[in-house]
Amino acid sequence: MLKELSQAGLNVNLVVVNSVDANEPAYHQNLTDAAAIPMFQDVKEVKAWDMVGASKDDMFVYDSKGKLAHYLEYGGSVDTNLGTDSGYKAVKALLQSTK
Repeated sequence: MLKELSQAGLNVNLVVVNSVDANEPAYHQNLTDAAAIPMFQDVKEVKAWDMVGASKDDMFVYDSKGKLAHYLEYGGSVDTNLGTDSGYKAVKALLQSTK
């Protein structure tokens, strides 16, 4: 998706924040190999997920000024399952529409 957005002239930055309890090197490698995006590991001392009220597979979309534009809760009104055609298209369209 990142390549498609870039080819369309959109400058999008994607990162993953992995949960505190999912700190397994093999998982990290599989995810970064599949997605080719940076992944940060949350730690007990920080608890980034708790700070923003996030749960597994939630997505946060920030606009070009760094303001939260969309909070996509997993299982919410926007399909965020990137493994499905409908989820992929929904997230891509939302990213394309965010200025």
